[in-house]
Amino acid sequence: MPVQERDQPARVALTATSPGGEELFRARVPGGAATGDADARSVSFEAPPGQLQLRVVVEGQQGQVIDSVTRELTLPDFTRPEVAFATPRLYRGRTVRELAAIRANPDAVPTTEREFSRVDRLLVRAHVYTPGEAKPELSARLLNRGGQKMADLPLQAAAAGTGELELPLSALPMGDYLIELSATVPTGSAQEMIAFKVGR
Repeated sequence: MPVQERDQPARVALTATSPGGEELFRARVPGGAATGDADARSVSFEAPPGQLQLRVVVEGQQGQVIDSVTRELTLPDFTRPEVAFATPRLYRGRTVRELAAIRANPDAVPTTEREFSRVDRLLVRAHVYTPGEAKPELSARLLNRGGQKMADLPLQAAAAGTGELELPLSALPMGDYLIELSATVPTGSAQEMIAFKVGR
């Protein structure tokens, strides 16, 4: 059955609220952000450290809701003299060429999905904030759903304080997994977990 024009994604509505219900940000992003185009727009806003609820609503041409998702985020306090991860960005491609195009595009939009196919390849980008000029030692591991180590993952330095890794999913059985990111400086360390699922 053909998809009617009114059911085509036209914009994404974003709303960020604090745990107490205070609205911190609200905007509608037109065009590519809803359709997955490479030239999709992005938005940014300021929010205090702590818990944040982000609601994402995909709207059609007439403003009707096509899909929605709500995510709970924890924003680190980057003013504290400790090592901390920014929210990792996860990108999905089907081929090496697609991921190469993502690497070459500084405005590439990360996926919000956390369930993937075994034909997918993931690209993870992580940025670390450190006290002073300390350079973090970065590492990554693949864990099973129980938190047991399955393999070390090659995490390459992409820029100062930033690392990225590529993970083909073809060798993984269907199931739930975790990517554990670690950053270490002389004064401390930090870890970040990315949960994802591999389907058919």
